[in-house]
Amino acid sequence: MLSAKFLTASEFGLLSILRSTAGMLESLFTGVNSGVIIDEVSKNKKVTANLLSLLLFYLVVILIILSLIPLLKVNISITSLFLLTFGVTLSTTINLVLIGLSYYSEQKKLTVVSSVLSLIISFVLVKMYGLQGAINAFILLAFTDFIIKVLFLAQKKVIFTSIHLEPTLIKRSFKYIIIIAPQIILFWWLKVSLSNSALEDLGRFEFLYQFVTLITLMTGTVSSVAIGRFSTAEKNIVLKQSLVINFLICIILVSLSLSYGNNLILLVNKEYDVSERMLLFFIMLLVVFPLSFASLISKFFLANSKDSYNLLASISAVLSTLALIVFLTEVNIFTIAYSYIGYHTVNFLILLFLLIRFQKANE
Repeated sequence: MLSAKFLTASEFGLLSILRSTAGMLESLFTGVNSGVIIDEVSKNKKVTANLLSLLLFYLVVILIILSLIPLLKVNISITSLFLLTFGVTLSTTINLVLIGLSYYSEQKKLTVVSSVLSLIISFVLVKMYGLQGAINAFILLAFTDFIIKVLFLAQKKVIFTSIHLEPTLIKRSFKYIIIIAPQIILFWWLKVSLSNSALEDLGRFEFLYQFVTLITLMTGTVSSVAIGRFSTAEKNIVLKQSLVINFLICIILVSLSLSYGNNLILLVNKEYDVSERMLLFFIMLLVVFPLSFASLISKFFLANSKDSYNLLASISAVLSTLALIVFLTEVNIFTIAYSYIGYHTVNFLILLFLLIRFQKANE
């Protein structure tokens, strides 16, 4: 949002393409494997082994995929893309490790420190150097967050336990990449397609989606804490409590966003005025409900070693979304919004159906 204040909609659209591509690559690894990482770390505490295995795995695969990016003729810097992707991957991984080790409060405090630094660094770099400053700020902040949290783990003497590769984690990670990759690539392709004809529209869409991101960051914290508790408490009780908490968070924050969101947008940058696009804003905000609930249920299945359930739901949702895109024919910001809510709704409904069956079978 701070970047949006000093950038035009077109520049923010270009920034969003870089961030979306880096986000796609990062999501293929840490986003897909968030539950796996927390589960593995909380079970065996092999922090160094897990970190080393993951980071080497990420680095190799990221380099392979980046080598293919020029073939897509996307107007982005490969150097900036690599640094941003790897930085965000490092930052996300270390946060998941902290949660897996049950350092919940410490992780929040360290994140506050990183957030304060981000505010200062972003303000200076974006105001002085515009778009390139915004790109450099995101890269610098990701690496800073990682370094702060690694130093914390080193101080706790948990980062230097044993140095070796952990093949189990790599196998589970690879399995989840195959499961989730289609929907991540699908949404990235939609944004790239839109950027070729309507960069300003993409910038406005990405700015509005920051509200969804803020809400899902909060509900995602609940999900991460839940999977950490699945191994130590009654899974069904943890799941029910977490679903109720997520529902309340979504209701409160969506209501606040609809009531005061446009006023906040006008304070940031009038170019993103949403007063004539409240329907789009409302549709986008609805995504947080199925997205948050599906995230929790998928982590519940992960804790119960039911990976096939997540695979079935994801593939079904991708196929449904592809059918919706073919029906809509034109790629625009409404197409992307409908695709997001279509995918996450189908994914949630199938996971819910499988959850009911699973619980009946285990009564």
